[in-house]
Amino acid sequence: MINLLPSKQKEELSNQLLLRLILILAIVFLSSLLSLFLILFLIKSYISFDLEAEQIIFEEEKRIIALNQDLEKEIIETNNILSNLNSFYKKGLNLTEVLEKINEKLPPGSYLTNLNLSTFVQKGEEKTKISLEGYCTTRERLSELKERFEEEEIFSEVDFPPENWVKQTDVDFNVAFELKQR
Repeated sequence: MINLLPSKQKEELSNQLLLRLILILAIVFLSSLLSLFLILFLIKSYISFDLEAEQIIFEEEKRIIALNQDLEKEIIETNNILSNLNSFYKKGLNLTEVLEKINEKLPPGSYLTNLNLSTFVQKGEEKTKISLEGYCTTRERLSELKERFEEEEIFSEVDFPPENWVKQTDVDFNVAFELKQR
């Protein structure tokens, strides 16, 4: 094909062609740059959301671990209480039986006003001590009560303080004794 155009027009056409080529390359470059920017923005957004989700999961795991530790402490405390109760019941202290024995030993005209039960450890052995307060009509009834308590097998170290024996009638007394372990 023969180009019959003057050289000035040929130059203008070549410049227009070059300008179009530069424009096309600029548009392609800018659209590629914009696409790259959008891709990087989407990646950043995805990572941010993923990081937030992981932080929420991490916080929830920490909360669950704290709850588990609290639950473990409660379980240990409950096990200790149950262990103590189990050892108490294994010792065979039957409080009903002890109270029946005390009631059997009271002579007529006598009654109790206070009962205190305590346990303590002495020389590595757990002991149970009972303190009683009550009323007897006469000193003779109190003496009879003392003899009955001292005769009972499950009572040891029976202690009637001297102030119990001061009054002849209407005696307010107190007595302390230990229970023998089985």
